[in-house]
Amino acid sequence: MLVIRSAQMQAFRQEALAQFEDKMVQHAAVVYPEQFKTLTEPGVRQVVKHAIKVGNNHGIRTDEAVAGLVELMMELGRNFELALDSAWIRDTLEDEGLPPELKIGVIRERLAQETGGRPIEVFDETGQGT
Repeated sequence: MLVIRSAQMQAFRQEALAQFEDKMVQHAAVVYPEQFKTLTEPGVRQVVKHAIKVGNNHGIRTDEAVAGLVELMMELGRNFELALDSAWIRDTLEDEGLPPELKIGVIRERLAQETGGRPIEVFDETGQGT
């Protein structure tokens, strides 16, 4: 019988997380070349890690939904959910009744309408908004 200990499971999770981060950094380099140039690879990696943390705090844990959150952060700014009249964003993120992918879709659609796709904050070289 095969026994997998919790330390081994944690190692598997860490490896999967590292692979996801790498995949998202590569995705950002292709889809968001200007932001990637400004942020550089370490800055984009910080955005990805921030998206994972924000997502985890709001029950957004699927690869597809977290990828959508990364994209929103790349398009609109790392802390987009704190900008504008954003109480509705936080309410949407915290809505436990919505599936993760739907949360991202609802936010993306409404922000696109409200901003016309313009960034809410501008990234500096550290990956922080200005």
